[in-house]
Amino acid sequence: FWSGVADRWQAHQRVLATLAVVAGVASLAFIWVSSFWAILAVLCVVAFFRGPISAIVDATVMSIVARNPEVSYGRQRVFGSLGWIVVSYGVGLLVTRYSINAIFIFHALMLSGMCGLLSPQLPVEKRTDVTISYTDGLRAMVRLPSYRALLVFMACFGAAAAASGNFVALNILRLGGAAAFIGITNSLAAFLEVPVMFLGQSWFNRVSYRTTIGFCGVGFTLIWGGTAFATTPWH
Repeated sequence: FWSGVADRWQAHQRVLATLAVVAGVASLAFIWVSSFWAILAVLCVVAFFRGPISAIVDATVMSIVARNPEVSYGRQRVFGSLGWIVVSYGVGLLVTRYSINAIFIFHALMLSGMCGLLSPQLPVEKRTDVTISYTDGLRAMVRLPSYRALLVFMACFGAAAAASGNFVALNILRLGGAAAFIGITNSLAAFLEVPVMFLGQSWFNRVSYRTTIGFCGVGFTLIWGGTAFATTPWH
């Protein structure tokens, strides 16, 4: 929805700033709510506004890469991994030392403060030469069999990624791990992304996207299948 709004009115910077500020402020409500339905309501609001941010930013980077072939997507994306490494470990320590509320305060400061302020400065190129219709573009893509296959693939992958990402922390706690250990796990996962992102262009010069996706799918299955049999947090 939000990506369509940004494309239709060429208002990517304003949409990003709005999403970041609203999602950050809304997440502070987690500090005060305690019932399941209240938490679910806040979560839905935060997800509605925060979810499209990464998609719009990714599209912006890909647009820059398309205009500048010498620019590598992975070497831009690697900064997100570096930030994840530092923050995951640091916030894990904060939660262990103080309170889980530190996560929500930090989340609000980064989104509403930093991202909200930086959004108007992003190098988004406005396209005034064409009129973009979200529904016309979607209908045209759905007619392509390869795009329909991509939609099914992304739905399945999204379900798998959400399940693993959301429940791995609970599994660590179930196995006796502390909150700091969750932060270490996330930091390690992000650390392993760095060489992949940094060397991604060299990889794709030799290996096709299709082969890479298949390779990653097999790895994803083996790793998370093995995680189901873990008996200690270190596994």
